[in-house]
Formats: sequence, C-alpha cells, structure tokens
Amino acid sequence: MSKWMIIAATGFIWSTGFAATAALTYVTREPTPVVVAKLPTPPPAPVALVKTMPVARENPVVVLPMMEIVGSLPARAKAKAAPAAPPPHEIHCTDYRPLEQGSSSVQICE
Repeated sequence: MSKWMIIAATGFIWSTGFAATAALTYVTREPTPVVVAKLPTPPPAPVALVKTMPVARENPVVVLPMMEIVGSLPARAKAKAAPAAPPPHEIHCTDYRPLEQGSSSVQICE
C-alpha cells in the first residue's frame, strides 16, 4: 500500500468513528415523544363500605421472659508434632568456568 492509501484509510476510519459518536449523542439526547392515549373509561362502580371492628390492643409490645443460654466449648485439640525434616542432601557443584559466548562465568550444580 502506498503512503496516501494508508492516510486515506486512516482518515476514513476516524471520520466514521466521529460520525457514529455524533449520531449516538444525538439519539440519546433527543427527548422521547409523549404519547397520550385517550381511552374511554367506564364510570366508577359504587364501592361497598366494609365496616371493620376496631381491635383493642392492650399492649402492643411483646415481652419475652429472660432466658440464659448455657453451653460448653469443645476441648482444644493438641497440636500435632511437625514431621521430621528430610536429611539434608549434599550439593555437588563444579568450579566456575567461562561461558562460550559472553563475558560471564557459570557454575553447574547437581
């Protein structure tokens, strides 16, 4: 691709992005239309009055008797002894030697 084709493609992509952003902003800021529906409403039906008996409350507070909760904690389990550490094994290392490439040295251990 030539330099001008790349610039044209980049400009097209950026301008498309700006246009999409502007369209989205326009659509989201546009006020929603108010739709008023006029439906025929029937006349309200007569409501029958229901008589209720008033409830006499002597004491609206519920009082519970005192109680004591008694329990015991489980006995603590004794800590287990840590397993014995494995015997240390010896590490055998060679002397430092220079690298084949570079200016450092290396030591090889088994």
